[in-house]
Amino acid sequence: MNTYRGYQIAKQLKSNFRSIVCLKNRFGDCDVAVGCNFFGSIGVFREMPLAEEITDYEPYLSLHRIKDIKKEEKKEDKGKENKEFNFTM
Repeated sequence: MNTYRGYQIAKQLKSNFRSIVCLKNRFGDCDVAVGCNFFGSIGVFREMPLAEEITDYEPYLSLHRIKDIKKEEKKEDKGKENKEFNFTM
């Protein structure tokens, strides 16, 4: 598969991409797909931004780069009380 909902799988993400699809939801939207970064060797899933928002796939190819993204998000989120997630397990 070359692309999935705009994510460049064949050229960029390869085996580091999974999609979580919520078919039924009692308290929210149904039939929602969330793109996730996946590292199978350690069992880590990380929610990715929408495909239209990604300009560089390099940070999503290594777990170390994802830690850098988390640090940047924490700096941006200081002062914000509510953070919305698309998917929570």
